[in-house]
Amino acid sequence: MTLMMTIRRTFFVFPLFALFAVAANAQTKVETEFRMPIYRNADRADLVVNVPKGGPKSAVVEIFSPAETLLQSTKFKLREGENICYVKGLEKYEAGRYKVNVTVGDSLYKRMLRLERIPEIAPADAPVTHRKLLFTPDEYLFESCSKGLNVRLSKPEISEAWYCQSRDAVYIVGNDFYRATDGSYIIEGVEHAYKNGLLYSDDIRPFVLKSDNPDGPYLPTDNPAPKDPDCYNRVFDSYPVMGTVSSRGKYEMYDPSRHGTYSLSDLKMLQNIDPYDYGAVKAGYRTYWTMAKTSSGDVVFLSDKPVFRDIPDYSGDTYDDGFMTNDNFGNVWFNADSTELYLLRGQTVRRNAPFDVPYDLLANCSRILTIYKTKDGRQWDYCHSVTSGGEYDSPFLQQYGGRINYLPEAGVYLVFVERYDSDAQQVSLDLEYSRDGINFRDFPGNEKGFLHTDDPSQFWFGGIYRLGGDIIQKGNRYYFMSAMTMTYPHCFAEPLFRHSYREDVTARDFEEIFSGRGMASRLPYFEKIGGWQGLADNLTRGHCAIGIISCRADGWFAVEAGRKGGKFVTRPIAGGGSLTANAEVGSDGYLVIELLDCSGKSIRRADIKGDDVAIPAFDIPEGNYRMKVRMRNAKLYALDINP
Repeated sequence: MTLMMTIRRTFFVFPLFALFAVAANAQTKVETEFRMPIYRNADRADLVVNVPKGGPKSAVVEIFSPAETLLQSTKFKLREGENICYVKGLEKYEAGRYKVNVTVGDSLYKRMLRLERIPEIAPADAPVTHRKLLFTPDEYLFESCSKGLNVRLSKPEISEAWYCQSRDAVYIVGNDFYRATDGSYIIEGVEHAYKNGLLYSDDIRPFVLKSDNPDGPYLPTDNPAPKDPDCYNRVFDSYPVMGTVSSRGKYEMYDPSRHGTYSLSDLKMLQNIDPYDYGAVKAGYRTYWTMAKTSSGDVVFLSDKPVFRDIPDYSGDTYDDGFMTNDNFGNVWFNADSTELYLLRGQTVRRNAPFDVPYDLLANCSRILTIYKTKDGRQWDYCHSVTSGGEYDSPFLQQYGGRINYLPEAGVYLVFVERYDSDAQQVSLDLEYSRDGINFRDFPGNEKGFLHTDDPSQFWFGGIYRLGGDIIQKGNRYYFMSAMTMTYPHCFAEPLFRHSYREDVTARDFEEIFSGRGMASRLPYFEKIGGWQGLADNLTRGHCAIGIISCRADGWFAVEAGRKGGKFVTRPIAGGGSLTANAEVGSDGYLVIELLDCSGKSIRRADIKGDDVAIPAFDIPEGNYRMKVRMRNAKLYALDINP
């Protein structure tokens, strides 16, 4: 069987020799770090050692197991400049975090090698019982497939619903998006004012917007109708970001005899900013604690140790443990039998110069969305990144948030990741998928992600952030909200905090803040945008906004066939219903679906024409069947087996 849609991840392609050196930049000290913060399904990693003039001539790289056992030791020759030392033989190591000692000359550097093993999605081992068939790029549903077909991401549409017009506001955030009982569409949000020298202030101004259409235009309203409880498309099973508790107060430590019971749904996260005595615990600076609302009605601490802790910067050479975090996070979700709760949180990993991202509010670090799990809220386990170390990831990868939605009728999890490209200074929206809810994969040909633009005139050119609210269906389309977008490059909001109004920002502000960091002037578009003055002009012209994203219902991705066409056969699928196709067939194309019995005989056939989300095909009797699909110049988004 040939299945061209299976994901193939590639890593850096290097010459076969073990050590490569390039011309030196001006170096004053030895710098060493792994090129990538995480290596996924890799058999080798590339350790970069920068050597100053007259520096050491060799390095020894030692890898240790979590139990401190020496696993391998390799010596590399060094030359002046950048040296890439290929650490090989990683295929024999299990997923995990391996301590690495790098000895360069007389100096010892402690580094962390992070390995992830994400398994291929296995073919369904029993007749598929999903009533909605979404064809992901793996072998779960495909029994055979020709080379002429591919599974690709679709492209959504986005419209600007509302933009910030206040001179003294640094950004706006959409908190909720819903359809009201009168049929109107409502956005609830807040406008964050800033003051000279402050990133945040207490001046938070709520607003409510209303429109007769989900695309907009939206206008302010003081009297929105209440939320329609049936407004959301219940195909999606999504849990919010873990509930929070008040950051001040006195609490007790959990005692079952006094507080009763709690479930995983009762967990809450306390995010402590400044040191504070909560009674049960004395919480340190920027620490994160799990609490629960128990059957007694009390909210209590579950442990005297924080789950996560923030760090302003790494100091010295220390190993991280995977629980150093930041303020980038996602939502929570359960495993299939609801016995484990998964949490998406930003793991902070060390990235030393010259690998630090040129956005240094958190210097020398990368932020990687990571999955953690718990069975009781007290003990949390580190799993792996939701998506990292893949074909389109760079050494400067940053992930600024994510939201996971589960499609139970299709057996597919989708995660929307805010992916930060530090060189382009943009945050785009990416889409990954999973069949088991824990191992996520990207789509072939997904270099630009789900929602991306290279056009500076677009209102979301600088960044598109965190989906707020849920997904609403109107007709043949889904609608959901981007909680915030911005037109200006991501990191260059910082000069705003020197002033009280946007138009007061000057080129001198930019130069004074960024020139000493060795960052802004080396970004690809620095000269194109007009240098320091161009950055200032761009910021003062720019604005923040809320966007409404729409896409075809169940049209996140599709099996696509070009003019040469192709065919595939599914694995056995449980029948018992009426089949409809969500498809788009060109005027010069075709899409033919055949129902095959257990012997492979065609017993029913439908010629699908047109462009709709529910094109009738045929009835499927009770029993198990395969489907054979032939297509040319067509897209098949989904098949539905309706009762």
